[in-house]
Amino acid sequence: MRFSNQTSTVLMSSLLAVAAALMLALPSPVRADAFDDALAQIDEALETNSNGVSQQSLESCRAMRKTALLLRKMGHHARAARRLKACRKLLEIDDYRSRGPRDPEFPCFA
Repeated sequence: MRFSNQTSTVLMSSLLAVAAALMLALPSPVRADAFDDALAQIDEALETNSNGVSQQSLESCRAMRKTALLLRKMGHHARAARRLKACRKLLEIDDYRSRGPRDPEFPCFA
């Protein structure tokens, strides 16, 4: 079976579009690792409550954590990450990106 040049071009572009859509739909391992790291920090903060946040904040965070896991399972990774971010804020977990340099002589540790 022979295809015309125009037909094969359309087929190739369609296949590329499908492949790109599949790649975007699958979760990235880097994002999954960041999600798991944030989840571990939240779990530790919920257990120890080292920042002394209120009981209401702890309960809200537990609910948000549960919702984040459900959202992740449903494939809503960005929404799940936002839930964890809100939980980190409630628990007053320091975000390393918002801090200044640890030592002014070594700005690479910013």
